[in-house]
Amino acid sequence: MMDVIEFENTLQERVQNLNLKLKLKDCNSLRVSDILIAEIDIFESILGRLIDLKYGAETRAIEVANVSNNLKQANRLRKQLIKIKDTEDEISN
Repeated sequence: MMDVIEFENTLQERVQNLNLKLKLKDCNSLRVSDILIAEIDIFESILGRLIDLKYGAETRAIEVANVSNNLKQANRLRKQLIKIKDTEDEISN
């Protein structure tokens, strides 16, 4: 069990490092960004499978619901920002 926890921690650190590279725009091309995103997706998928093995399907379902809610919130915020930008454009014209 300790090996699984160590492996999980290693994967989580790797995902955090890759996300940091993306946020800092440490990649100099769209292709490099796509590769980093694909690598993050792979590691997150593996982490999801580990969670399934460790805690079962119920815990995973809760996490999926949380991610879904975060995406919905992000979409709402994006739409609000678009409306604000449109309003600013109207005012400036």
